[in-house]
Parts: sequence; C-alpha cells; structure tokens
Amino acid sequence: MNRFLILLLLIFIECSYSYPPVISVRGTLTCYGIPYKATITLINHDKLLGHIFTIREVGYDGKFHLNGEPVDDLDVRLIIEHTCADWKNGKPLIAGPPVVTKIGVNMEALSRSGYNIDVDKMLIDGVLGPSESGKFIVQHGNLVKINESGVTKVAEQILEAAKDGSIKEALFLSPELHPKSGDKEAVQWVFLVDTINFSFWPDEGAHYDVSWNGKSYTGYFSACAAVNKALAAGIPVLSAEWMKNVSEEEIDRIFKSDSGHSIPLLGERVKAINESGRVLLQKFDGEFYNCVVKSKRSAQTLLKLIVENFTSFRDFAEFHNQKVSLLKRAQILVADVYGALQGHDEVGDFKDISSITMFADYRVPQALAYLGALDYSKELLDQIGEGKRLENGSAAEVELRGASIAVCDEIVDKMNHLRANDARFSGVREVTAMEVDVFVWGYRRLHAADVEKKIPFHRTRCIYY
Repeated sequence: MNRFLILLLLIFIECSYSYPPVISVRGTLTCYGIPYKATITLINHDKLLGHIFTIREVGYDGKFHLNGEPVDDLDVRLIIEHTCADWKNGKPLIAGPPVVTKIGVNMEALSRSGYNIDVDKMLIDGVLGPSESGKFIVQHGNLVKINESGVTKVAEQILEAAKDGSIKEALFLSPELHPKSGDKEAVQWVFLVDTINFSFWPDEGAHYDVSWNGKSYTGYFSACAAVNKALAAGIPVLSAEWMKNVSEEEIDRIFKSDSGHSIPLLGERVKAINESGRVLLQKFDGEFYNCVVKSKRSAQTLLKLIVENFTSFRDFAEFHNQKVSLLKRAQILVADVYGALQGHDEVGDFKDISSITMFADYRVPQALAYLGALDYSKELLDQIGEGKRLENGSAAEVELRGASIAVCDEIVDKMNHLRANDARFSGVREVTAMEVDVFVWGYRRLHAADVEKKIPFHRTRCIYY
C-alpha cells in the first residue's frame, strides 16, 4: 500500500436469509487525517476474469459506500485510484499519474466473524488493532465483565483529579529517571527502555531492585535506573551498533539487581535489544528518531511502523478465531515518545494521540477490578493469584487484557459524557485512555498493600508486558 495513504475502512457482511450475502464496504478516505476524493472500486479479482461489483467517485468529504454480492471462493478487493495531496503546501505528495492501492477483503474471516472490521485499525495480516480487539474480546468473552457503575465511579474520580490538578502526580511518577532533553537522545533512551519493558516481577525467592542516586527502584523503574547507571559509566547503550552486538554477559552485568539476581527473561531481552539495534541500522540510520519522523506526526502510523519493523513488539493473540492485538509495549513506546518530545520538537506532536489505548499488562486490570470497573468471575479467580500463572495467549489472559482496554475506552467515553452534561466537570480538560491507564497504574502503586489484599493479579511470563 502507498505509504502516504491512510484509509478508514469499515467492512461487514449484511446478514440476511437470502443467498448470496451482500458485502457492504463503507468508510472514509483520508490523507494525514484530512478527507480527500478518489475513485474506488469493489471487484472480484479472480485469476481468469475480473468482475466489477461497484465503482464510485468519492467526493471531497472522503465518504464512500459500496455493495457487492460475491459467491464462495471469490477474491474480493478494493481498488483505490488516488493522489494523496500535501495539504500544507497544496501539492501532490506523488508526482505523475494517480496511484492505485489494492486492499484485499478476506471473505473467510468476514463470513466466520459476522462483526464490523475497521481496516484502518488493523496492523498486519487481518489483526484487529487494540481498541477493536478490546471490544471484540469483551463481546465474546465470559470471564471478565465491565461494571457500568464502576466505570462511572472511576470516571468521576479521574475527572476530580484532573480538576484539582492531582492527576499530575500519577502521570509523572518518578520523573527523575526520565530524560528531560527532548531531543534525539531522549527518543533513543525511550526506545531502548521500551524494548525491554516487560516482565519485571521476580521469580519466587528472588528480588529485583536497582539503586540509582541513593534511591532503590523496582519494576519498570529498575530498568530505567540500570540504563542511567550504564550511561553514567560511559557504556554506549543508546548506540544502535552497541545494541546490535551486545552480549548476554554484558546485559546481565548492566541489569543485575542490587541483590545479585539477574533480570527475568535475560536471554529474551538480549534478543530484543539485538534485533532493535539491527533494524535501526538497516532501516533508520541507527536512530529511532528517524522512525518517528516517518510517522508524519501520526500516533497510529508510528504504531504500525513499530509493529511492522520490530518483531518483539508484536503482541498478538487469537481469540474466538479472530486475530487480535494488545500492543502494550508498542503503544507505550508511542506515548513515551510523545511525552519525551512534548514542548521540544513538533515531530512528536501526534495529532491522533488520543487514539492510543491503555497499556494492557497485569497490574492495571488488578487495579480496575479493585476500583469496581471490572468484575472477575469465580472461574477466573480460581486461575490467578499467588503461585499460579496464565500462559501468554490463553483465553483467560487475553480476556483480562482485552477487557482492560475496553473498559478504559468506556471510562473515556463516560468522562466525555460527564464533561458535556455534568456541571461539576464542565470546565475539565479531556483525558485520554493512556492517561486513564497511567492514573490507574499509579493508583495501584500508591495503594499497593490494600489492592493486594483484595484482588489478585495474574502472572504471565512473556516479552509483551
């Protein structure tokens, strides 16, 4: 697909008792978020004879709606003839004749699923994006339910924090560990840390903590402290060449805990760092900043670039025969780049940053259940807790994480409703799903003892969170 084309596309089968089914394709063509006109065709592209179902001239609003009546085993595709313009300068981004983009419509997946598919939110090979994945998982799951009264309670709590300014405390926990330079080096720091931002909880009998500047850190912050210590010692950990070639022995030394224990999943972290360095050198001149530049100030474009190029970020699963994505690390990398460059460099001023969902891990679901926004079934509670582990990709694990994404989206919707209709919150600023995540994550850290007593958290040892 042309890299300048952004396509909002909704595809579904209109179910009826007649045969064959009607394929209805509708959506909006956009260029950097701005609707544009094009010619779009829905065809059957078989090997012998192509057949046009519908052809439409899409107007300047970008809206289109096409129908077709395919039979079994047809290869149905959208053919889009377009020239995406540089709206800032009023010039086409591509010289010459219009570009043709072809998008396949997966008939098997459509007939099997019977639900709406947003192709713009898909990533690779028919994988639903995180927000759509969350909706689908909640719709088809039975172990975790969203509690609407709990959603309202949490929405009000976060809006109160935004109103009085205390939400800043949750959004900027332990800022002394994060770079403040707002430059390319800060972006490289964020990329390295998020490459290894997974599975910090220690094995039984072990303890993982790292000290820096006289303070001891655990969890994610221990990795931040270890990276800062390495930089202070003159180790070039931000160099793509170093990342590509670093050995397991050196990574072990750098990330060794104060108690002498190795960081969990040491070998997997080395593989992730090596791959990140190799891809940076091959595709981005050694700097993740160049990947950010390619995103053209779009969070969703950057998310896709990350998933397409760095395999360790592909946090995918299959749930009820549908490929889904949770993308905790990939999305938090986008959010961290946004935070690192905010106020310093417009390259990171993502206009669609609110499209990033919460970051599905094991602590946020626990806190959401504690706060009453999620209800765990007895069947689920029997599978989690001290001494128990869920396999990555198992139904229970996917449902926990997917429900967390869905409920945070609902909390955002509820906050927007309250801001529009409740006088208490009429002047409160908009709060995004990723801010909900960080608030809830920080709440859990501040109330850890009480949360642990009432709600267990699930343990899954993997590279994705």
